Amino acid sequence: MSVFDRMKAAARVLVGPSAEASGTARPAGWLDLGWGRASLSGLPRVDERAALAHGTVYTCVNVIAQDLAKVPLILYRRLPKGGKARVSDHPAARLMAQGDAAYGVPASVIRYGLQWALGLRGNAFAWIRRNGRGEVIGLDPIHNDRITLLKNGRERFYEFEDGAGVQRRVSWRDLLHLRSGAEDGWTGRSPIEMAADTLAVALGAQSFAGRHITGRGVIRGVVEHPDWFQDDEDAERFALRIRKTLDDPEANGIPILPYGMSYKSVGMSPADAQLLEQRRFDREQIAGVYRVPPAKAGIFEHGLRANVEQQAIDYVTDCLLGWARLNEDHFNLYLLTEEERADLHFEYLFDGLMRATTRDRTESLLRATGGPFLTRNEARALENRAPIPGADDLLPPSNMAALPGQEDDDEEA
Repeated sequence: MSVFDRMKAAARVLVGPSAEASGTARPAGWLDLGWGRASLSGLPRVDERAALAHGTVYTCVNVIAQDLAKVPLILYRRLPKGGKARVSDHPAARLMAQGDAAYGVPASVIRYGLQWALGLRGNAFAWIRRNGRGEVIGLDPIHNDRITLLKNGRERFYEFEDGAGVQRRVSWRDLLHLRSGAEDGWTGRSPIEMAADTLAVALGAQSFAGRHITGRGVIRGVVEHPDWFQDDEDAERFALRIRKTLDDPEANGIPILPYGMSYKSVGMSPADAQLLEQRRFDREQIAGVYRVPPAKAGIFEHGLRANVEQQAIDYVTDCLLGWARLNEDHFNLYLLTEEERADLHFEYLFDGLMRATTRDRTESLLRATGGPFLTRNEARALENRAPIPGADDLLPPSNMAALPGQEDDDEEA
């Protein structure tokens, strides 16, 4: 009996004879990842490992994972009269801010790994460890290739091997499953899978460019011979001698060819020039698949300073916010109870990525504290400065009267 058959038998024991087991190694129809199904014949097979060989794919996946890992992920409580307040004493909030202290895994490492797997493969898994009170105490990320999904009707179960090498089988409530592009609500699809043709063309162009650089399969020049060769053996002998002469490092770029032969270099053809344009186009297309602005993907051919600043704003609003909302919904569902979700919710704080220049920040804070909009200590907190005495009151503008009751409060103080 194969390993897959034993898994299937175990699934029947767990959830009954109607259970269906599937893994990424041998997926069933409901877990068909579709790797490499490019519709254009003759192009390379596309999967997550092949796609990472293209620098733009790595850049896009890495920059999104890094940015979502470095910005704060805050747990908020909704206030009765509107607004929200931070919650820091909740176990899930401590986990997402400090990490898994029991096993020495920082929060940024956990969040980076989850987003990396989500952006590259469309699915990210982590076993939720809980204490006897049901509180979340840790997250163990699980590689996509080490997990098997079981289903019984609408119920989902997961079978995997944890970090200690113990085989576990848990319900969906105990395993964090981030997924994107899930048409059925469960099976995620990655951008690489959905843009297989685009990636296949880009990888094919990269492979051809590599052969062009190494000279394999590319005509760089033509050697003319004033006479005929006697036979094929004679021609092959002369060819070896010519290659040795042209590759001689001591020739200083001026090889001496024997028997009156001449060498004519072949310049860049229009097809070669078009290859360069194709590779630029491929980079922009891949960046577009992930909705990463060209400047963030290292493409500066058309970027000016003003454009780059606007692209940074577009990157947060058009790219990161989509991934962030997807993650926030998953964290709310898996890490909070039904009662807690009525008042609590996770939210990414992007203020650090949207940070303006020192001059712009100073002018904005001056207007906000004299608006009145912020107190002086609130403005100092935004700049990571300690509060000072007597700076907790709103300052009305000089051309306006004091706020109602503010004079009495000042006199009492």
